[in-house]
Amino acid sequence: MGSPEEIDRLTGLPEGGDFTQVWSWIDRGEGRVRARFWAPRIGKGEDEACGSASMLLTLKLDRALEVIHGRYGAVIRTRPVDGVEVELGGRCVLEEPGETIRSRVTELYI
Repeated sequence: MGSPEEIDRLTGLPEGGDFTQVWSWIDRGEGRVRARFWAPRIGKGEDEACGSASMLLTLKLDRALEVIHGRYGAVIRTRPVDGVEVELGGRCVLEEPGETIRSRVTELYI
C-alpha cells in the first residue's frame, strides 16, 4: 500500500481479498514495515500478529525486518537464514476466555 497511515485507516479486509497481507515501509533503511493480515476463508478475521505472513515478506524482500503488525501494533522481528528458512521473534501473550487481545497487547506495549 502507499503508506503506513493508509494501512492504519483500514477498517477491514480490502474488498475481494482472502489470505491477504497489506504492508508499507515505515523506514526502509531500518527494515521497519507496517502490516496487517486477514484470512476469512479459514474463519480468521484479522490476525493481530501473523508470523507466517511476516516470514513470507522477509523471504520476498530478502532482509531482516521489524514488522509492526495488526490494528494494535504487535512487533514481530524476522531475519532470513537462507532461501527457505526465517528466524522469527517478538512478544506474545495468551488470551484468557473473555479477554480481548487489545487489553493484553496494551499491557505489553503501553
